[in-house]
Amino acid sequence: MLLLGKPPEQLTLADLERLVAAGHREGEQLDFKRDMYGHGQESKHDLLKDVTALANHRGGHLLIGVDEDTTGTATSIVGVSRLAGASTEADWIRTVCNNSIDEPVPGLNVLEISVDSERVVIVVDVPASARAPHMVTGVYRPVFYERRSTNNQPMAMADVRSKITHALTGEQRLAAARSARLDELLRYLAGLAYCVMSVTPVAFDEQVDLFDLNDQRVDSILRSPSLTTSSAHDMRLPTITPSIRGIRADNPDYAHSQQPSHEYLEVWRSGYIEFGWRLKPADRQGADDTGPGFYPTGVGAEFLWSFLHLADMLYAQFSPGTPIIIRYSLLNVRNLTLRVTVSLWPQESSPWPDDHLHLRDYRVGDLSAELRTLPARISEDFWNAFGFRHQDVFDEVGAIRYGRR
Repeated sequence: MLLLGKPPEQLTLADLERLVAAGHREGEQLDFKRDMYGHGQESKHDLLKDVTALANHRGGHLLIGVDEDTTGTATSIVGVSRLAGASTEADWIRTVCNNSIDEPVPGLNVLEISVDSERVVIVVDVPASARAPHMVTGVYRPVFYERRSTNNQPMAMADVRSKITHALTGEQRLAAARSARLDELLRYLAGLAYCVMSVTPVAFDEQVDLFDLNDQRVDSILRSPSLTTSSAHDMRLPTITPSIRGIRADNPDYAHSQQPSHEYLEVWRSGYIEFGWRLKPADRQGADDTGPGFYPTGVGAEFLWSFLHLADMLYAQFSPGTPIIIRYSLLNVRNLTLRVTVSLWPQESSPWPDDHLHLRDYRVGDLSAELRTLPARISEDFWNAFGFRHQDVFDEVGAIRYGRR
């Protein structure tokens, strides 16, 4: 989660000093601690209570080594002593949390900011969790906590039941949102053949903002040179405009004015990302010039690689550690064929028999860790759907065989 408009990994001592100078106060998502937790059982319990209370509410940050007054306003950066040896207090916090929270908080991050040669401020970054409620175990009796205003309170059974119900209905909310988006897309595409890829947070909620799309870094990401694998297939779309859900980028070069853009990108504040590109009509004698024709495997590989890297950059910047679901679909593609080269010989699949093709959902806990293998896995499933055993567009280290990385 962002703190002072930055991912915690980018925070400096100067940022913390500005936090104090601006008179930041404790709140539902911010908790100050002057002193480091002790290593005894009672202090461990206090640490676990503070972390799970944030995770079970809306997430937030725990700053250890920041003093406050009686109103909860930060007054000074005091820091806590560095541990002697290779291990750190941040390591100890990670170990305690991993061993004594059931189930562990996804994306929990603990890091240290140097104050001087002897002291650090510890930042505990607690994401809003789709797996809430999280229970404190291993210290005294098992118990659930939730942050309320500036206090961490035990949860009543009704509150625990409500959290569990919310987590279960989250799956239903996600399914309903995706179904509504598909209906919306099909109306917009008006029968034209498109490849559409999307990323959705597992805990999708259109009322919760994961991305700050007013941040200037968004524009830098959308125009990053790393989003292109060739000059012909460039995801840095020229027209970026605000939308009711976030922002939209278009490349209308290949489309008539009354038709959808040939390529488009939508990024929603809720963390939903979608890229679509139009499959050109068949280029062969007697073909229906509105049909999907052949699927261009090289182009598809380049767009898939660029899209996953875009998603990784956005989530790393604004919501690191958030579990996501990736979907890859072809819409309005009845009779589309896949033409590939296997052992130097061109081969063509049978025409696709249905209106649409949806690959399985790809649930990813850490996109950065799977970025090298995920495009090949998706391509393998896609080729399998058309009757080919092995994909041939990505090599064993995740590089695109057609075009440069």
